[in-house]
This record gives sequence, C-alpha cells and structure tokens, in this order.
Amino acid sequence: MAVRQGRFSKEGIPTVLRELLRGAPTIETAAQRAGVSGLSREELERLADSVVQSNVDLVKARGDGAFSGLMGELMRKVRGRRDGKEVAEVLHTAIARRAGAGGTPA
Repeated sequence: MAVRQGRFSKEGIPTVLRELLRGAPTIETAAQRAGVSGLSREELERLADSVVQSNVDLVKARGDGAFSGLMGELMRKVRGRRDGKEVAEVLHTAIARRAGAGGTPA
C-alpha cells in the first residue's frame, strides 16, 4: 500500500523490509531509516534537470540518445524514492527541453 501511495517505489521494498526486521515500528519509520522515503515530483524534476545540465554536451550531441547513461546517473540519485517509469518520463522531458533549447539553459 505504501508503494501505491507514492511513499517510496517498489525498488525500495527490500531495504524497507530490512529495516522492519531490524525493529522499525512502522513502514514510514523503516522507509525513513532506509533513506527511501518521499521525493516530490518537483524534487525529481530538479534532479533530472541537474543531471541533464551536468551532461549538457552529451545531450546536445546525442539528444535522446543520451538517455541510458543519464538514466543510470539519475536512478543513483533517486535511490528507490520514485518509480523507475516516472523517473524515465521526467528525464525524457528534461532531455527534450534541453535538446530543443539550442543550448540555452532550460
């Protein structure tokens, strides 16, 4: 249920379960201890923009072809706090915005 409510993604389940086994009294406490609790859509968008900005030359050269490498970097930053499909959607949007901007900041 916590996954469906967006408290953390399915990728965070194993770490949350470990924290529950270690004695966390609630799912929310376990998610906080595991470092997978909450990441707003706005925070995700900022992280995606940051990853794209850090790799702007790659994005300019390859456009959406830069997606795979950037996705790995972004997922490491997100660490299971949002669903991978949503992360991919936000990253595609950030890449398109940057690639279509002709090199000016998004």
